[in-house]
Amino acid sequence: MPEPATLHDRIRRIESGTSFTVSPGGEVATHRYFNPVFRPRPVRDAADAARRYAEIADALRDSVAKHMRADVSVVRVPVRWRRLDGDRGTGQTAQSGP
Repeated sequence: MPEPATLHDRIRRIESGTSFTVSPGGEVATHRYFNPVFRPRPVRDAADAARRYAEIADALRDSVAKHMRADVSVVRVPVRWRRLDGDRGTGQTAQSGP
């Protein structure tokens, strides 16, 4: 679910790079503390392009490796499909666990 939405109508997530302050009986005051600025640089030659590609690929591999770590054991559960319409053949299915 994208920020700042939640499954609850009256609760919102704080957006990335933002802090907030709440005082008793007061409003929530937010402060954006991180505003990235991207400054594109022209690619000079093929060697420069290859170096940048390698840097980006290394950063992505590192990020994926870190995100694949889990604090708990991860178990793959087989998925079974069952028909919602009996044998009438409409093709509607629902995914269910073990």
